[in-house]
Amino acid sequence: TKYFLIACIILVLFSTSAYSAIKTWTGATSTDWSVGSNWGGTVPVLNDDIKIPTVASGNYPVISTAVSLGNGTIEINSNLSTGASLTLTLGGSLSTTGLMTIRANGSFIMIDGTATLDGITNLGLLNVQNGTMTSTTNITLNSGSSLIQSGGLIHMATNTSTNPTDDLVISSATFTQSGGTFYTNDFIPTTGTFNQTGSTATFRV
Repeated sequence: TKYFLIACIILVLFSTSAYSAIKTWTGATSTDWSVGSNWGGTVPVLNDDIKIPTVASGNYPVISTAVSLGNGTIEINSNLSTGASLTLTLGGSLSTTGLMTIRANGSFIMIDGTATLDGITNLGLLNVQNGTMTSTTNITLNSGSSLIQSGGLIHMATNTSTNPTDDLVISSATFTQSGGTFYTNDFIPTTGTFNQTGSTATFRV
């Protein structure tokens, strides 16, 4: 019985990894994340690694439903061309325990919804207008990148009712906050700029 259970666990683990894949956005049909033809055939599933390159159609993914990627990673502007984006809008949610990487000239835009993430490395633009973003690993703003927050909540822990456990790290980048709340464990700037304007903007450490 013991060896049978071990074999079953190995088979489950093998099946999980075997069915994960790299899924590359084409935008052939529309901006709808949930349309298979925009991914060259099938919509991403649990544990798939996502690549969003610059595409000729100019259609970039918009999430307006629930998307769960397990431990899949997300790379925005994966071909480092003229720019690509991922947008989360009203009714949408994005959940992953894999790292999100925003390459130079790429952007992640939160118009609304919920993003449950495990860290962001930003070399492009992170634009939070509304909704709730949580992260269980540091958000790191690297050289030349920008974080713009005009509303919503960015909370550096999964549970918004607890104190944050992770940090905002800025290195030669710019954070401009005109609204909303950013709640972090530590604020770690080396070089860069923090601008706060507007009576509704709140930065909590």
